[in-house]
Amino acid sequence: MEQAIVQALEIGEASKDHVLNCLSRLEQPRRPQPLHTPPALKLINEPQANTARYDILRSAHHEG
Repeated sequence: MEQAIVQALEIGEASKDHVLNCLSRLEQPRRPQPLHTPPALKLINEPQANTARYDILRSAHHEG
């Protein structure tokens, strides 16, 4: 609890809600290290959004 209060004071937010937020962050398990993707699984060409295609599909669905 003391560590959460110290963190809240360091940030400058000494409210009850902020202390509880700091406390909940201290209780969360540590995130695992990110996995390194093998080169064979990396994207060469990233997909791009084609909103015109979705507009055509949507209008065809509503007209028919």
